[in-house]
Amino acid sequence: MKAKRVVLIGWDAADWKVIDQLIEKGQMPALEGMMKKGVRGNLSTLEPVLSPMLWTSIATGKYADKHGIHGFTEPDHEAGIVRPISSISRKSRAFWNILTNQGKKTNVFSWWPSNPAEPIDGIMVSNLYQRANKSMKKGWPMNAGTVHPSELADHFKSIRIHPDELTEEHILPFLPMANKIDQEKDKRLGSLSKIIADAATVHSASTWALENTDWDLTAIYHDAIDHACHAFMKFRAPQLPNVPEDLFEIYKDAVDGMYRFHDMMLERTLKLVGPDTNVILISDHGFQSDHMRPLSLPKEPAGPAAEHRKHGVICCFGPDFNEGQTIYGSSILDITPTLLTLFGLPIGEDMDGTPLLQAFKSPPTVKTISSWENVDGHFGEHSKTFEVSKEEAQKAVKQLIELGYVEDLGDDMAKAMENTDIELKYNLSKVFLSTGRSPQALELLLEVNGLKPEYRFQIRIVECFKRMKRFEEAIEMLNVIEQEDDENKKVKSLKLARADIFKSQEKYNEALKILIELQNEIGNIPSILKSLGDCYLSLNKWKEAVKTFQQCLVLDAHDASSHKALAMAFLNLKDYEKSIESSLTATELFYQYPAAHFLLGQALVGLGEYEMAARSFEVTLTMRPSFSAARIALDEIYKNHTVDKENLFKDVQVERGDAKNIKSKASQSIDKLSGAKSYKGRKLGSMVVVSGLPRSGTSLMMQMLNSGGVDIYQDNLRTPDENNPNGFFEHENVKALMKGNNWLKDAKGKAIKVVSPLVRFLSPSFTYKVIVMKRDIVEIVNSQHKMLVRAGKAKSDSYPVQMEETLKKQYNSALDWMHKQPNFEVIEIDFTEAINSPDKISETIVNFLGMDLNRESMASSPDKSLYRNRNKK
Repeated sequence: MKAKRVVLIGWDAADWKVIDQLIEKGQMPALEGMMKKGVRGNLSTLEPVLSPMLWTSIATGKYADKHGIHGFTEPDHEAGIVRPISSISRKSRAFWNILTNQGKKTNVFSWWPSNPAEPIDGIMVSNLYQRANKSMKKGWPMNAGTVHPSELADHFKSIRIHPDELTEEHILPFLPMANKIDQEKDKRLGSLSKIIADAATVHSASTWALENTDWDLTAIYHDAIDHACHAFMKFRAPQLPNVPEDLFEIYKDAVDGMYRFHDMMLERTLKLVGPDTNVILISDHGFQSDHMRPLSLPKEPAGPAAEHRKHGVICCFGPDFNEGQTIYGSSILDITPTLLTLFGLPIGEDMDGTPLLQAFKSPPTVKTISSWENVDGHFGEHSKTFEVSKEEAQKAVKQLIELGYVEDLGDDMAKAMENTDIELKYNLSKVFLSTGRSPQALELLLEVNGLKPEYRFQIRIVECFKRMKRFEEAIEMLNVIEQEDDENKKVKSLKLARADIFKSQEKYNEALKILIELQNEIGNIPSILKSLGDCYLSLNKWKEAVKTFQQCLVLDAHDASSHKALAMAFLNLKDYEKSIESSLTATELFYQYPAAHFLLGQALVGLGEYEMAARSFEVTLTMRPSFSAARIALDEIYKNHTVDKENLFKDVQVERGDAKNIKSKASQSIDKLSGAKSYKGRKLGSMVVVSGLPRSGTSLMMQMLNSGGVDIYQDNLRTPDENNPNGFFEHENVKALMKGNNWLKDAKGKAIKVVSPLVRFLSPSFTYKVIVMKRDIVEIVNSQHKMLVRAGKAKSDSYPVQMEETLKKQYNSALDWMHKQPNFEVIEIDFTEAINSPDKISETIVNFLGMDLNRESMASSPDKSLYRNRNKK
């Protein structure tokens, strides 16, 4: 596959929870348009959730132990200073290096960390470019190495925006009550001004390059949402109990304003690049925005990361991507492999990510190479002798301190270097621990705890011992922590850790005793509830487990492990449909979850769906070849049931061998929807869908179905009016289909009205009989226009001619998509014929649905007097 051009946009900390709320209000139209014509999904982050590490993993497709960026700063023992992490600290080649080697022009803006700018074929503007920490009166120099090529440095310097240049017109959209701030006492307005100016500066530079240079890929990174969230998310609605009323009123709109500002910048970017460009928008993690917001933060250097959510966003739009679909199980490690695949280039077998094949319109051919690190040639890298001067490094560190990324290093530089080294090793231990490499994590943690004993190191040493089944040593370390906890501040967390050790020792009743005591003391929190639920599962107390994990999901509906646990409990209660539903949700949230695929297969066996079960077990084994229970279950199906192995599994078969070979083969052959999403809901249920463009006669058809005896999924919130005197037959949930469809289970066996732009967001876990209303496009535009006039949103003497072609394309695109779906059965009904020949149409509908309906009542429903917008040409 050869990409025309690609734009990669990074919005640090962007989260669907906030975005979906704003889209529902019509406040992010650019991203909404991308979603409708592209694909969207969650993007899983990595541990630890620190921006320099994450964005380097995005740029390389590798975990931090391979790419070498382990924090914000690093010690330089030769120079006797602490330096900021920089581009020369990275041990792996980034996508811009690979593209340079392959003759592609790449522009990169503000990527973290990218200073000093690398000599790639194209433009690189580093992450220090936009920062302004002093008044303009004191000057605003630009550090050497900020821009490549250097001959463009003066130009890019001239188009920066300083916070001092912002006026109240720039600030008020974010803080409508800014005039009430006492800036002598409250410095938050100054912080917001810096954030806005930083974002505007990056946008200024990137849009200039998009317009005035040749490029194949442009990568643009914005950290403004992350900064705005850390500063102002605590003031966002709903109001937190510790936030004063006056501050809430002043700052409650700041975060939403920052998202809307980013949507405006996105709109301009999309306009500049045009429809033939593939655009990928991502975030490295999300940000807690509701009741999950922490009221206090850990007192450690990475404490603010506790506000982050483990799922970021991804939205792909352009000629090579699917339309109107949701993708599942994506990781930040998958971005660089996807970029290389777009350009028809091989991915390194040493990369930890894989291409997002499910996002593509046509499955591309995936090529591999052992490693790009072994390829000779020009990669646009700094020479091995390149160094950043001590003075420049100290300036950069000072800037990080002023921005709040790192603490003041103090006067004792030797101590500062030692502390920095400890933090880097601690961060690396988190990488090892989160990727199942407990021995490597333990080695680092014992080292740093020996140098500087702290609770955060010790509690993770306990976790390593527990995972390695060295229980006596885990308990011994817990006892050490308890002895040092003079003020009893850690009693509750130590109790939870002790309960976890009991669980690992299969002493579930002892663990339950501690956990119930903790629950009584501090109430329902996720960590306690999940441990309780695990104990109930292990003790075969299925009903108690269901109740407990449902409580977990009330607190966090996006927790894949709780959905997986529910699937297990429902499976053992022989409630197979609910088990399937929970398994599907778990794999939607986190696709690379072999245990969830296995449970899905078991539930499908329970329903007698052997082919689909076999497919799920096969997917399980491609992910974890050593999963013996899945192999046994698959063999049982082959032995006792007839399945077409050759055709059913041709897209998921992989050779059994070493892990690298399996990963490589699986990345090429598995369509990520082939397992969980292949179950089309024959047991989850079916429903009737009435679709079409707004004002095409969908309400008329719903009225006919209602008269015929079909149960309607509606909430009656929208009452009859002049536009629809006989009622709308709608439900508010449908309007929010783009952000979730878990409520569809409540519509099983009913008829539901879904306008054609939203049908793509229906769950593949159900089957649908879809009645599509077709009406003369001029009549639709007339009807929509008159409805807007009545609402005071349009002028009566205007006619939106341009809408005719737009609506035609929208209708044809949706209809074409529906006909391609294996779980959709579609019929078109002409609106005019439904009005003029209701008897005939009623008969057609009854035959299509295969339902025993009251034809006479259906035929008597249409009111010809309401056909008020006939096309008279």
